[in-house]
Amino acid sequence: MKATVQASNNDGVYSARTENNVLIASTIESDDKLALGDELEVDLPSLLDSQRITKVKDRRIVRIKLMQHDIHDLDLPANYRSSRIRRSSE
Repeated sequence: MKATVQASNNDGVYSARTENNVLIASTIESDDKLALGDELEVDLPSLLDSQRITKVKDRRIVRIKLMQHDIHDLDLPANYRSSRIRRSSE
């Protein structure tokens, strides 16, 4: 699935939004950098296990660090103190 980098902060946290409105917040585990507008290839079903994304431009695999609450389905309502991750059992 394609995602586009939408934001980054001084702590090195990047946010990317997928085509189906899922927001992924992560840090980069290597010296790689992402830029606003970079297109990424993301395998959402295995993202928590693989902890990697692919930069579409150069097909480079980038190791990331994210936790379960760093993946948000933006189409679901926000609940206080919980992630908006869509679970396969729901």
